[in-house]
Amino acid sequence: MNKVWILANRDFWSYLRSPKGSVILFFFTFFLGLFFSVYTSEFIEMKQKAANLGTAGPSVESFLRAVYMNVHFILMLVVPAVTMSSLAGERANHSIRILLSSSIGSGQIVFGKFMGIVMFMSLALLASCVFPAFAMVFGNPQPAVVFSGLLGVFLLMLSQVAICLYVSSTTKNQLLAFLLGVFSLFLLIIIGYAAEKQVQPGAVQDSLRYLAQTDHLDLFLKGVISTKSIGYFLSLTGLFLFLSYLSLHNLRRG
Repeated sequence: MNKVWILANRDFWSYLRSPKGSVILFFFTFFLGLFFSVYTSEFIEMKQKAANLGTAGPSVESFLRAVYMNVHFILMLVVPAVTMSSLAGERANHSIRILLSSSIGSGQIVFGKFMGIVMFMSLALLASCVFPAFAMVFGNPQPAVVFSGLLGVFLLMLSQVAICLYVSSTTKNQLLAFLLGVFSLFLLIIIGYAAEKQVQPGAVQDSLRYLAQTDHLDLFLKGVISTKSIGYFLSLTGLFLFLSYLSLHNLRRG
């Protein structure tokens, strides 16, 4: 475990100290802040119109749900940008050979890389907590909705990191790793919608809809902490970490 922590800590600080890491953090917080500002203006306008009509208007919970859903789309670009250099970069500059020839195991390399990225992305998510905190101070939403939304986004991020880490382990080309990562995450967004529109109702459609990340995230955004959805995100994370291990293990044997 000490070797895993050393590798994770090394990668975490390399992200923080690199210009790319600073740009990614800026990109994440800037666009999330931009979306938050736009949604806040629209929310206030809709509440004012609703008050004039004598209706309740949108709830703060629905406002936060829209903000969290935008985090999903931002992560679809940010996570591949972080992971594309994790293993693909190591393979491109041949430093992966140093790791593979050392005493650290393939599983430890994968988990160390995974933890380093998760630590960096958790820092970005922590910075984004200022937006739900602002909503709690001025909008008084249900705390359960705020907590479950943050938990859902964190679990989503874990699965996205694992998927893109596997993609990064399969190629030396960082640009290709980024594009394939974005495509994979986008596929998991639209697969449920596509199945609903293109596949007849039944077991196949249900299976495809289960694979869609948006449906599982949406439960958390509604304040529902579902063990089924927690199992989905953790299973997806474990599966792609195992696939990354196999990819790295085969590279070591080759």
